[in-house]
Amino acid sequence: MSFTLTLNDALGERTFTAQEFPLSLGGAGSSIVLASGIDGPVAWCGLHEESLFLQPTEGAELQH
Repeated sequence: MSFTLTLNDALGERTFTAQEFPLSLGGAGSSIVLASGIDGPVAWCGLHEESLFLQPTEGAELQH
């Protein structure tokens, strides 16, 4: 079975495949740009056995 994630955000509609994971979430340069106020990723979106999970970067706080 193939996995795709379709995301519609400020950068438009984009589709990610399993091979593109993990995806960085955060400031400029991240795969998924958030209004985080910092540069670089604040978390990573991972994929394990077709289940998504979020992992904050060291020192970051993440509420989801």
